[in-house]
Amino acid sequence: MNIKEFKKIVYQEKENDIKKIPLNFYNDSFKYIYSLKEKLKEVNVPMYNILNDELLSIQRDINTIFNRRTEKIILRCISEVLFASSKNTFKDEFEKLLPIEKNFYLELVNNINKLKKELINNNIYFNQNIVNNNKLTYSIVRILKDIPKFIGNDNRIYNLFIGDIVTLPSSNAKILISNNVAIYIKNNN
Repeated sequence: MNIKEFKKIVYQEKENDIKKIPLNFYNDSFKYIYSLKEKLKEVNVPMYNILNDELLSIQRDINTIFNRRTEKIILRCISEVLFASSKNTFKDEFEKLLPIEKNFYLELVNNINKLKKELINNNIYFNQNIVNNNKLTYSIVRILKDIPKFIGNDNRIYNLFIGDIVTLPSSNAKILISNNVAIYIKNNN
């Protein structure tokens, strides 16, 4: 793999969907890093600085790709388990995963399902409360600061940015307002 192919993969991973990467992507990347480190031993100062910058950039990019792909896999797992989305919606992307990423995905889904079963589905008291306390109230708020993704009390994933006007469960809205990251537009509490 050459540097142009590598940078193309880095750029593609910025998108939300999972992209297919070469099976040996990580191995080839680390081979390239090793070759750069070997070159660094033999070059003069100006060239050393150029190669060292490239080396640091590639190391950052590898971590970025790993982090983005892992985040995408985890979000797909959450979607499948918590929101009962169909495996068919993820089927095309699943095929783009590396074999080790596929195993990670399947194990993570399995572990989340086990956790959910042990903590919720097998808990008779929780299941009784679901019937009695099924009503949520919602409030409309304006977001004042970018907020990291979170799962609301209605089990929806929220990804909120400054200026957004959204309807949130009132309990979530109250927390955001108390932390000065949102203001009420309409409170239905």
